[in-house]
Formats: sequence, structure tokens, C-alpha cells
Amino acid sequence: MKYQAIGHSGAAHFERGVGNASFQEGAASSSAAPHSMPPQEASSNTSRSGVITFHNRTGTVAFASAPGKARSKDWKARLREYGLSGVLAYGMLNTIYYTATFWYMWTHVYKVPKGIGLAAASRKFVEVLGITWAGSQLTKVARGFGALLLAPVVDKLLTSFQSILRIRSKSRAFLAAVIICLGLAGAVVGTTILLHA
Repeated sequence: MKYQAIGHSGAAHFERGVGNASFQEGAASSSAAPHSMPPQEASSNTSRSGVITFHNRTGTVAFASAPGKARSKDWKARLREYGLSGVLAYGMLNTIYYTATFWYMWTHVYKVPKGIGLAAASRKFVEVLGITWAGSQLTKVARGFGALLLAPVVDKLLTSFQSILRIRSKSRAFLAAVIICLGLAGAVVGTTILLHA
């Protein structure tokens, strides 16, 4: 059986059963046999797909959006358009996440006691950092979209930062901002560890 779908929804006429549908953005045609599940291959870059069921020989086709990976690539591409300001916005959110999460995990979840010694504190550091990194993978997309919102503001701040410190180029102002972010994160994490060593 064949059907044609246009846009994000369409109608199909089947004898019975369930079919899987896949079509390209715009107009395209596909086929699905009764009780067959594999979607047809698509030819263009963007596709839509979904499961369709039918009753009394007629049904409506509803197609899902692009998968999460495509959305993830989309925010990365959009962030790159901001250049150094986009990178700095994402880096600032990373600095805030890693510093705050590490401190919270160390003091409230693991509740590392004071006076455990430098060797034990170092082992705890590796353990807590691993958990913090694992959590960062769950919030990566959220931080990416947050960086998109912050990028225009960061761009203005970076320009002001360059002007105030009389830095010759934007790339040098960016490098100085990165050093400051890393320094702050290192100071918080280092102090936390030393206080418990």
C-alpha cells in the first residue's frame, strides 16, 4: 500500500494493520505494508517519522520532530556563530556548574570530614570530580541553550572588559576572561580540598 504525506501530517488509506511512516520535509511518498514496522529510507537531509495506526481503513498520520541529537547539533552550530563570545558564555556556565556542583557534592552529599589528610582528600577529589562530570553530561544541552541566551550579553561585557583594561584585541580579552574563570574555579575547589585535608 502506498500513501503520500505533505508537511507534518497527512492521511493514508489501508486495508488493516499498523505501519511505520517516514518522509522528507516538504512533500514525499512512502509505502508501508500491514503489520510492517521498518520505516522507508529517506533521501534528503531532514526527515520526519512516526508510528501510524488505522481503524475502519482510514487514519491520520502524525510525525515526530527531529531527534535530540539533531537539536544538540543545532545549538552548537548556533553558538559557534557568536564566535569567542559564544565560547566564553558556555565556558562561564561550565565554570559555575562545576564549581557549585563540586562544592555541593563535597560538603552535602559525600560530607567529607575535616582532617582526613592530603592523600585521602586527593582520592575524594577524584571521586567527587567524576560524579560532577557525569552530572554535567545530563545538563550539557541545557547549558548550551543557556549560553545561547547569554552570548549577546557576554559579547557586550567582553567588549567593555577589553576597553576598560585597554586590551588590544578581543582574542586577548577572551583569554584573560578564561584565565579568570579557571582561577576562580581552581581557588574554590583548592580551598575546599585544603580545608578538609
